[in-house]
Amino acid sequence: MVKVYNRIVTRFVIDQKEETILLHIKTLFGFGSVCKTGDPGVFRYVNGSYKANYVTVDYYGLFPLKTKKQAAYLK
Repeated sequence: MVKVYNRIVTRFVIDQKEETILLHIKTLFGFGSVCKTGDPGVFRYVNGSYKANYVTVDYYGLFPLKTKKQAAYLK
């Protein structure tokens, strides 16, 4: 018998040219990691834990985005 598991994984990702901004975001949320991307001079903040997603959602509930990214966030 083969067991098949379905799982949904959510990740919150921000790409930015300034690493210091992403390190500040990491400190603000208290979760995630900052690394280089494949593009030269671009860094990435990744937050993928279930607990950290609650922190992120709560934060953007209090401080909504002010650009077209708000629509992408709501999806």
